[in-house]
Amino acid sequence: MKFIKLLMIITFWGSITNAQKVVKVEIHSIPLLLETDSDIRCDENLDSNFPNDIIIKKIVEQTILKKIRKLLLGFESSNEKSIDVRGYLLIIYESDKSRKICFNRFGDFYEFGRYSTNRTLFDFLKMNNLIEKNRTKAK
Repeated sequence: MKFIKLLMIITFWGSITNAQKVVKVEIHSIPLLLETDSDIRCDENLDSNFPNDIIIKKIVEQTILKKIRKLLLGFESSNEKSIDVRGYLLIIYESDKSRKICFNRFGDFYEFGRYSTNRTLFDFLKMNNLIEKNRTKAK
């Protein structure tokens, strides 16, 4: 049963990411270690709730977009029931459709009511300084 569920998720993610060309990725994030009074949900407006801490990176360079598109295929099902959001990826396709994938400080992701992990994608974002890791206090 677990295998079938995992296969369905991989097929679902793959069909979305392979269907269209990614033309831009925006990464909206606050520092991963930033202390907050309560958990942040994916449906909250991170940009307006943390105007002094939000960092927005816009990626249009084709080599990086191609790498991110490939990494989007690496999601694995998770048993998480909620995540304390520290950022989101806004993936914009050639058709002007977009998708929002939220993430927490540990590399757990949330999209379409599903929780998943993707350590390779998360590590790529951190290693390429696309998300801030270290600051703990709000500006």
